[in-house]
Amino acid sequence: MHLVPLLVVLLAVTASAAVIDVNPGPGTPLQDAIDGASPGDVLRVHAGDYAENISIDRALRLRGIDGNVGNGYAHVSGDCVSDSAIAVNADDVAITNLKVSGGALYAIDITGRDGVRLRAMDILFGCPPTGINVFQSTRVRLTGNHVTSSGFQTGIRIGGTPIGGKVLVIGNTLAFNTRGSVVDNSALGSDVLVRHNNVQQNADGIFLDNVQGARVVRNSGFFSSNNGIWANATSTKNGIFRNVINSSGNLDVVDDSNDNCWLGNVFDTGTPNTNGC
Repeated sequence: MHLVPLLVVLLAVTASAAVIDVNPGPGTPLQDAIDGASPGDVLRVHAGDYAENISIDRALRLRGIDGNVGNGYAHVSGDCVSDSAIAVNADDVAITNLKVSGGALYAIDITGRDGVRLRAMDILFGCPPTGINVFQSTRVRLTGNHVTSSGFQTGIRIGGTPIGGKVLVIGNTLAFNTRGSVVDNSALGSDVLVRHNNVQQNADGIFLDNVQGARVVRNSGFFSSNNGIWANATSTKNGIFRNVINSSGNLDVVDDSNDNCWLGNVFDTGTPNTNGC
C-alpha cells in the first residue's frame, strides 16, 4: 500500500532535474553553474577552455559536448596551486567526456566518496604527479579514460579502498607515465578490479603495493621500461589472470610475495609465484 506514494516521490525528483548549458567565458562559468545547480541536474559543458579549478559539492552529471570539427572539446585547465583541477566532494557524481589538466597534486581527486563515475575523460599532464586519484572510496567506476601524457608519476591511483568497498578500473588507456596504474593499501575484503586496460610505454605498467584481494584481469601491457605487472612483498591473495605483458625493459611480471595467484597470463620474462591459487 506504500508503493504508490514512493513512486510519486521518485517521479517528482526525476522531473525536477534540470539540464543546464555551460559555455566558456570570463571568470569561472563552470564553477558558477555547479554552485547554481541542484542535486540531480545535468550540466552540458560546451567546447572551449575553462581556466578554473572546480569543486563538485553536490550530486551532478557533467557532460562535455563536442565542438565542431577543429573546435576541440571542453577543457578544464586548472592552475598548479590548488590541489586538484577537479575535486569531487560529493557522492553520486558522474563526469563524461572532458579534457582535464592542472592541479598541484591530482588532475581529478575522488577522496572518501561513494558512487562516482568517470567515463571517456582525457587527462593531460600539466603539473600534478597523479592523473586520477581514488582514495578511501567505494562504488567508483573509471571506464574508457585516457591518461596518456608524459609526466604523471601515476596515471590512475586506487588507494585505501575500505573493506566492502568496490572500485572498477575498466577499459582505460594508460601510457607515458612513471606508473600506469597503482593499487595500494587495500585490505582483504575490498573489491578492486583492474580489467581490460591498455597499459603501454610506462616505466611500470601496473603496480600492486600492500594490496590484498585485488583482481588484475585481461590487461594488455607493452614496452614498459621497467616492469609490466609488479606485486610487491606486502601484496598477497591477489588474482592476476589472463593478462598479456611483454617487451618490458626489466621483467614482464614480478612477484615479490609468495601468496598471489597468477593464471593464464602471457609473458616472456619473470617467474611469478602461484602459491596463492
